[in-house]
Amino acid sequence: RLLATFIAPVDAARKSSRPAFRFFLVGHVLLLFFRFRNDFFGTGWPYIVVGLIHSHMLAEIAALKQQSERTERQLRHVLRNSCALAFASVQSVVSCFCDASAVLTADLTLAEDSATL
Repeated sequence: RLLATFIAPVDAARKSSRPAFRFFLVGHVLLLFFRFRNDFFGTGWPYIVVGLIHSHMLAEIAALKQQSERTERQLRHVLRNSCALAFASVQSVVSCFCDASAVLTADLTLAEDSATL
């Protein structure tokens, strides 16, 4: 029961990029209403309220996960641009203050030489 009521839905929300997640939420709510169709306002209403809150919570978790993935992609893009800008700035400063300069790769091979070398 623990797997069906808590672990499986939270795992589905965590992996919300799958298109089946929305179908899961809709199916979950429909099955909830179907289960208590005969006693909706009697003993069924607490289960329905908790089920709706649970589904809303899972939808919010999925939305936060997608937003964090978008933010992570944007931050990676900003980091890449910042590194390129820092490299260009250092290269500009070195070329202004030094007579000659050379750019080396990570394995110390010459990548770009100066015109005055």
